[in-house]
Amino acid sequence: MRKPLCLLTTIIMLMLYVGGANASLDKWYQRNSMVTENLNSVAFGSNIFVAVGDKGRLITSPDGVKWTLRNSSTSTELTDILFANGMFVAVGTNGTILKSIDGINWEVKRTGTEWFTAIAVGNGQYVVTAKYPGQIYVSSDINAWTRVYDGGYSALEDVAYGNGKFIAVASLYNGVSLKSVDGIIWTPVNLKPPLFGITYGAERFVAVGSDYGAYVSFDGENWQSTSVIGSKITFGNGQYVTLSNGGVNAINYSKDANTWSSFVTNNQYVNNAVYGNGTFVAVGNNGYVSQSLDLLLYGINYPPEKPVLVGPSNNATDIGAKTTFTWNKAIDPNGDAVNYTLYISESSLFETNVTQVISNINSSTAKQDTSNGPNGKMFALFGSCSVMLGGLYRRKTKSYLKYLLPFVVAITLCSCGGGSGSNTATQNNQTTTSANQVVNTVQLKDNTVYYWKVVADDGKGATEESTVWSFKTKGVL
Repeated sequence: MRKPLCLLTTIIMLMLYVGGANASLDKWYQRNSMVTENLNSVAFGSNIFVAVGDKGRLITSPDGVKWTLRNSSTSTELTDILFANGMFVAVGTNGTILKSIDGINWEVKRTGTEWFTAIAVGNGQYVVTAKYPGQIYVSSDINAWTRVYDGGYSALEDVAYGNGKFIAVASLYNGVSLKSVDGIIWTPVNLKPPLFGITYGAERFVAVGSDYGAYVSFDGENWQSTSVIGSKITFGNGQYVTLSNGGVNAINYSKDANTWSSFVTNNQYVNNAVYGNGTFVAVGNNGYVSQSLDLLLYGINYPPEKPVLVGPSNNATDIGAKTTFTWNKAIDPNGDAVNYTLYISESSLFETNVTQVISNINSSTAKQDTSNGPNGKMFALFGSCSVMLGGLYRRKTKSYLKYLLPFVVAITLCSCGGGSGSNTATQNNQTTTSANQVVNTVQLKDNTVYYWKVVADDGKGATEESTVWSFKTKGVL
């Protein structure tokens, strides 16, 4: 009966997740972006997140958890990205504009000398702002661009479209923020700079200027001061999210742009965020990526990252028969302990004479904050389910939650068990570890070509295999 009960409980949890889960913003979970450059902006579309940054860095993820480095076709700084009309468009310094349909393959559409800062779309026009000089360019097809405004050094930082008009904000004290209906004719708007970010959502514009103030407008004409602090702002899933950098680095969130809560990111600068696929994803300096809804608490098990081989180097010769193998530890997105199996063979297909060494070192270098162990994760999961149930049943049945939650927890613990899987270990052959690497010494034959690889295993059925390298041992003197 355990398997049917476990399956039934899992189905119930998935139904609760799909039916009622909203992104919780009171806690954020850091992910491994695979890059160290500053990430300046992020967009979501066609079931993929795309983040862009300095030196042309561009990474993608289907879920905000596992990220892949892509070729952006440029090395210039990319400052902003959006998804609209079935495609991604990114802008950056040196007048750079890029286009992609899938977020993976990119085409350079324009280069120049301008420092493009932001992009928005509306009324059949793509609008791009430039910081120095304070210019605005428009295009209806991404291919041909026309400069429609040149305001000198206004330092236009951001632009948004909503309620039938564009609003562009300036960051210099003597700069001029602008408005336009068609994206072509621009006139001043009564917004006091400096301002660094603007968004439209829930039938209102919200503009932010870090410590210098923030403003709200329902029509883009009349503006009222509000209390939020932030240098950039986005809107999604009924929430405004601002990013504060400087005195207190934080992610701030509000449903009405009036009452705000914050998640402090300590010393981490966060530059932008986007909502998609049931989660907010934020990006920042030094390759920072975090997300709001911890999908890992909903039973999704991700494999460890691919182990990176270090030595013996590929195609090396004259290696001692007592060979030392070294590889970098793999990060597990779930925070699970990672075991490694080292495969050594005289066949490149690992068909014959295979030496298998299991390293039961239980290593994990995942950067995240979740409950440790299967039971801790299970209770965290049901804690989240209780919140979702509250959203589904609303006030009428809130009193029943305290009875329903323990019941479901009991069923799960009894039917599914608390085990996290087992590993069968063989002789470790002098396995040692450091903070980031695994070292394993194995006695091999002289004057022989060997192939080797490493498989990382999270103990729950998810594995990831390294590339295959080869080397040749020394001959007998």
